[in-house]
Amino acid sequence: MGASSVGYAALERVTDFFPRKTLAQKKLLIIGTGQLGTDVARYAASFGFTQITLSNRTLAKAEALASEVKASVLPFAAFAEQIASFDVIVSCVSGGEVLSLQSFQSLPEKRRVLLDLAVPLSFPAEVGQLPGISLVNMDELLSKTQAVQKVREDAIAEVIRIIREDVGTFEDWLQDVPVTQALQELKRYFATVLEAELQNHSQTPTPQLSQSLAEAALQKLLRRPAKTLKTSQGPNRQVLLESLQTLFQLA
Repeated sequence: MGASSVGYAALERVTDFFPRKTLAQKKLLIIGTGQLGTDVARYAASFGFTQITLSNRTLAKAEALASEVKASVLPFAAFAEQIASFDVIVSCVSGGEVLSLQSFQSLPEKRRVLLDLAVPLSFPAEVGQLPGISLVNMDELLSKTQAVQKVREDAIAEVIRIIREDVGTFEDWLQDVPVTQALQELKRYFATVLEAELQNHSQTPTPQLSQSLAEAALQKLLRRPAKTLKTSQGPNRQVLLESLQTLFQLA
């Protein structure tokens, strides 16, 4: 799983706590601007965040990214003093704890979402028990992301099954096309013979005339297959005879 998918999933998780339409009014702090922090920052605007602040141990790196994503920069040594002003805090740093339980206990109570994407974790687990604070760590996020991935994989498998089924149906139809075309040609041939015989007799058909027409048409209809059978030899003749017997269900 790439960092970008984790970053997107992290911000998507925020919408479980804050409606997406309200994110423009929420202040977002991203601690750490490595690959994961960079991905979160780049996705943030597409989620509706307009108040984004970056903090990184290397100030120049945070400033470069801030210029790209139109964010503010907060010196790493100072962010702990200003976390009270943020609604969403995302930690993407390495090296363990960056904020203590006491730091959060001293905050004025309001709704906050903390995303701890650091390895090892950078927020104490007890923070999630504090009033108004929702804590999501990397393990929980990966679990949900993997569940979504499983649903997608299952959906893909179902699509593949449907496609294979439709391809099979199409192949069956394709094999029937020559048969259909041959039957249509045979029907046209029969119709041509019968029409020609009727045109040779202008008077109203009587039983005797109808019998005569039927016999004449039958002779003409049989002329082609009879000639083919008579001129065929060996296995070809046997195949043709068996085909006639099968097609017309002859004894």
